[in-house]
Amino acid sequence: MRLLANGVETTAVIEGSQSIDVKPRIEGYLQRIAFQPGQWVEEGTVLFEIDSREYRARLAQANATALAQQASLSNATTELARQEQLFAGQATTQRDLDRARDAKSEAQASVAAARAQAQGYALDVEFCTIKAPFSGRISRQTVDVGSYVSPSQTLGTLVNIDLPWNPSR
Repeated sequence: MRLLANGVETTAVIEGSQSIDVKPRIEGYLQRIAFQPGQWVEEGTVLFEIDSREYRARLAQANATALAQQASLSNATTELARQEQLFAGQATTQRDLDRARDAKSEAQASVAAARAQAQGYALDVEFCTIKAPFSGRISRQTVDVGSYVSPSQTLGTLVNIDLPWNPSR
């Protein structure tokens, strides 16, 4: 690029103030490329979409598991209350009461684990949509629709040139 500074013409290179390689956080088949090479994109603009069906199925299964674990917790809570009443009336042993407490604690842990797994799968579903982390010019994609992509792959490059006047917009 040629610049004029104080009446003197000079050659210059302008580098982006921000530049990233756009990479997926999950693996899967690329379903859509949502930009034209060289296009200016705003922060949050969808750039790529990965097929999310597998991840949505995993999320649905994890949510069902969480519901089943919640039902087990409800049953364990009811059983503990029953054992506490029986123990107060001296109709059960300390051992049965302790087992009921342990069963409730295990059920609580199972619910927490199932919910955490569902949250992880929800993130995977979210990661199927790759958005621009900042405004800038997106390069040509390095893969085509239908390609299997993974986190080690660069899908394109996003560059922002931070100038008071931005000729790229």
